[in-house]
Amino acid sequence: MTGHWIAFGILLLIIPIGFGWFGVKYIKKYNLNEQQKKSMHLWVGKSTLLFWLYDLLYMSIFNNWLTWIFVFGTMSVIIIFVNLTGAFLSGNKALYKLLPFELLIGVGLSTYLIYIIPNERLQNIVTAVVAALYGGILTLVGVSLTIRHSDKERREEEKKNARPLFAFNILTEQLEDIRHKKVCVAEMNDVSEYDKCHVVAELENSNHSVFIIKGVYHDGKWFNMTGNTTVLPSTSVYIDFYFNEGINNIFLHVQDELDSSYYYEIKVLELEFLDKHRDVTQLDEKLYMVREINELSFDEINNRISVNP
Repeated sequence: MTGHWIAFGILLLIIPIGFGWFGVKYIKKYNLNEQQKKSMHLWVGKSTLLFWLYDLLYMSIFNNWLTWIFVFGTMSVIIIFVNLTGAFLSGNKALYKLLPFELLIGVGLSTYLIYIIPNERLQNIVTAVVAALYGGILTLVGVSLTIRHSDKERREEEKKNARPLFAFNILTEQLEDIRHKKVCVAEMNDVSEYDKCHVVAELENSNHSVFIIKGVYHDGKWFNMTGNTTVLPSTSVYIDFYFNEGINNIFLHVQDELDSSYYYEIKVLELEFLDKHRDVTQLDEKLYMVREINELSFDEINNRISVNP
């Protein structure tokens, strides 16, 4: 008996410490907002209370305190019902972690409490009520999963429809005056600090979606774009920027209407190589055309930059 009381006391101390530690780790890992933090704190409090009731129920069973078995057992089952319902109605994935355990404990505890009811007629009534409650929970689970699946498919479809889909036109001749066209240029404090390597490219949007040209990367840093940065469906825009001699590690950052970011590698080629008869000495800058644009992830860009700045 002494061992049971020692175990009871140890669990009484460990339970809040364990759930508190889990809550802190989860908040730090997923960087929750204030509302999500409040939900997590509430979940930690309810879970601590529930497991304290389990601890009290444990001692009541070993001491054969029938009244307290029903009191603590009924309170535990009620909290389990509340937790199960709240978990499925909320979008907090952290609440899902203990659901199978709580459901198993709830079913087992309900069965045990019904079994020890001394009155057979009362047993039958309680059995019907508990069965109806669990049936309602299972129905709620089914409806919740259906709604979440539909919402997930809808979000994926929205993301797919908003994804930028564009092409570029290869410029192989000297530029016409593009001042009257839609142009977005890289913001630079001093263009003169860069060599006269000039890139002008025409991006032609499909009728798929709207996208925004956010920035271009070259010479070791990102530059914001200004001007006509919003590209409407079935329209085109010129991008205009200067860079130093190296033609590697030139990247483009665009954003869709859902604020999702996409990154592309821009491969350029000097126009001199395409037109051997042009007198390039008469030009005060080297003009480059875009010959290829490939999509890649932001992590891939960082890896490329770390290997070859």
